[in-house]
Amino acid sequence: MKRFLALSALSLWLTGAAAFSIVCLSAGPVFAQRSASFAGRWTGYWENSLGEKGDDSLDLSEDRDGNLSGVWSGNIQVAGRRIDDTTAELRGRTDTRSYRIFLTANRDGLTLKYVARRLDSPGEYSGESRFRRVR
Repeated sequence: MKRFLALSALSLWLTGAAAFSIVCLSAGPVFAQRSASFAGRWTGYWENSLGEKGDDSLDLSEDRDGNLSGVWSGNIQVAGRRIDDTTAELRGRTDTRSYRIFLTANRDGLTLKYVARRLDSPGEYSGESRFRRVR
């Protein structure tokens, strides 16, 4: 009888442990980090390696597949894709510049780092913009 009770208790304990494990595994994604949203209107400032600086803006949309498109600095069409939860890579072009852009989302907003290659003369320069979402 004691052996039967011990085996019954062990069976109940194992069943409970298995059920608890399933619940924990199922709830795991609920507690996972959410992807940062790049979509929206952003404003901030920029500064480049030439010592120039000024106000900046970024308007982005993002589809379900992580593709991004929009307008940077009021006139530069940009497009690219999300790399992971907090980073994205974009490219943009004007008649005189080609831009390679990296976006990083942080708690306070977005950081945009770029390299601009001149198309009308030799050389390139880099820069950085810091944005906050427009509410």
